[in-house]
Amino acid sequence: MSDTNRTYLKITVLVIFQVVLVILIGLTMPRSVSLLWHLVLQETILFIAMFAANHWLFKQQIYLKPQISILKILPLMWIFLLFSLTSLSNLATAKHPQVGLALGVGLAAAIYEEYFFRGIVFGKLLSTLNRANLTYRQIWPPIIVASGLFGLTHLVNLFSQALLPTLVQVIQVSLFAVLLSALYLRSGSLLLPMLTHFSLDFMATIASGSVNAATAVANPVASIAIMLLYLISALIFLRPSQFKHFKLVNRDPSLK
Repeated sequence: MSDTNRTYLKITVLVIFQVVLVILIGLTMPRSVSLLWHLVLQETILFIAMFAANHWLFKQQIYLKPQISILKILPLMWIFLLFSLTSLSNLATAKHPQVGLALGVGLAAAIYEEYFFRGIVFGKLLSTLNRANLTYRQIWPPIIVASGLFGLTHLVNLFSQALLPTLVQVIQVSLFAVLLSALYLRSGSLLLPMLTHFSLDFMATIASGSVNAATAVANPVASIAIMLLYLISALIFLRPSQFKHFKLVNRDPSLK
């Protein structure tokens, strides 16, 4: 087995282990714990576990400091700004906005999931590439695999909802993950994906007042529109003419 295939296998096993942890946490968490605290405790436990796994086994560098100027970051932030403005609109019209709930959901999910899926999973898959002979097409397998794994982990929602909305979530969050990977590649910093992820979960929770609504859209037309928004935005950020501006590729010392 080649080193690249071995890395892909290790990452897949790590993601499966993460899913098993989520299920075990769900089975052992006392029923008296609220949904918000369940999520916060779950993401904290997962973060500690994956931080340890990365520190001792994978040793993947996590990048936080942006490698581009503020002026160049702004065009990459339009999804974040869109979600933030929508949240402000929802706050202005909601009778009893769940601000605390939205903050808890947004922070817990954004910090852990971006650290694990974009920082470790995507970063480690990207490290299998050879920078000396790197081509634009070679960037896509790590993006697709990491994003697909992120989407598939949402199949655990089958424990609490029907098959069809769960499958819609899987597709939706997979495309969202492609967008988040694009932001990490372009900025060279995990902060931008974290902010964008937070803005989505905050917006969805404010709109619905529910912990589990961040990726759920009941209207089929709205679901398709959101999927297209994610996909088109990602393709714009990752267009071939911008390949030389993929800052994560330029800064990652693990790339040969």
